[in-house]
Amino acid sequence: MSRSPRPADRPAPVFRECDGAPWPADDELDVDAEWAALHDSGGVGWWVDDEPHPSVSGTSTWGVPPSDAISRLDARLGHLECVTTDRRRATAAEYRLILTILDEAAADPTPWVGPDPTVDRAWLDPRGRTARAVQRDRVDLAERAAVAEIALRLHLSEQTVRTRAAHARTLANGCPRIWAAFGEGRLSEKHAIDAARTASTLPAGDRDALSRFDEEALVPALTLTPAKSAVAARAIRERVHTESLEERHRRAAQDRGVWMSAELDGMASIHALLPADRARAVMSRLDRAARHVHAAEDEERTLAQLRADAFADLVTMSDPGSPAVGTTSGAPTDTRTVTPTGTPTVRAHPRTPTTPVRPRPSARPPTLRAGPSGTLPRRRSSSPSPR
Repeated sequence: MSRSPRPADRPAPVFRECDGAPWPADDELDVDAEWAALHDSGGVGWWVDDEPHPSVSGTSTWGVPPSDAISRLDARLGHLECVTTDRRRATAAEYRLILTILDEAAADPTPWVGPDPTVDRAWLDPRGRTARAVQRDRVDLAERAAVAEIALRLHLSEQTVRTRAAHARTLANGCPRIWAAFGEGRLSEKHAIDAARTASTLPAGDRDALSRFDEEALVPALTLTPAKSAVAARAIRERVHTESLEERHRRAAQDRGVWMSAELDGMASIHALLPADRARAVMSRLDRAARHVHAAEDEERTLAQLRADAFADLVTMSDPGSPAVGTTSGAPTDTRTVTPTGTPTVRAHPRTPTTPVRPRPSARPPTLRAGPSGTLPRRRSSSPSPR
């Protein structure tokens, strides 16, 4: 094989621009070129039978030198890194463009809602609004029109478009280092979103806290996985936050709530946002009740299933006369259930699984009482107690 000599003034970069990996030396390139020419000339044998031929000294199982196989593997991995970097850059450009379009719509609503009628001094609003109120409404309508147009073109929901714009604004204004790393393709979208969510919980006017968070959170974002980076970002946020934990907890407790989301196959998920001490107390009580029932010899349910059944029993506050909670139609009926006190109760007459049971109407709704942390309210029975 004949090759032209290398020019003496040829530039030799140390690292590749796409992924930062070192370029191969000239000797390595010569070896790769020789093996490529040998492969093209048919001098390398490739096995096609069910069993590979015994390896020849200095070659791999497939007849390819180990150095050439490693070189090809490194090339593919490098290509994968380049593709990933390009995708990250494109994603950052998408966030940047969404933010730019919305900011331009707010700065100049005319392309979205038409000319401004308030420039005409003789114009009167039929609804009696002032000129400033009309201008505010124009900006709001322009932003909504821009969001709807972006959502339509990208096949996204309008809430997703607004969320991406908010994340981009948080990083661009408060975390320029993380924003620049995201734009250069060094950070994934997940890293950037987690950083934006954490940074948005800092005081908006505290530039020092945002700058410290941006500087300290960049290193774990560049070196750790998204999950570990999010944990590190939360720890950094606690250090740089200027407000006390008591004040933040008091404000965050105002957002507590319970909501339900539908799942597949007739299932649903219940989510609760509670103070940490009460949530831990609830989980501890559910775990104790589940492990108490799980200790029985004939118990076949898992601890996760028993916790779910105990949760349903505790929340619905079933009394001993009501049907068993935690059984599904067509499944074997278990006579044990978890009472609000956390101990199992054995019923003498379990119901048939295929027979639907309707809950008995109550004369009055249950009364909820405030109790210490970790306690659940009890239902006041409307039926007279036996004498």
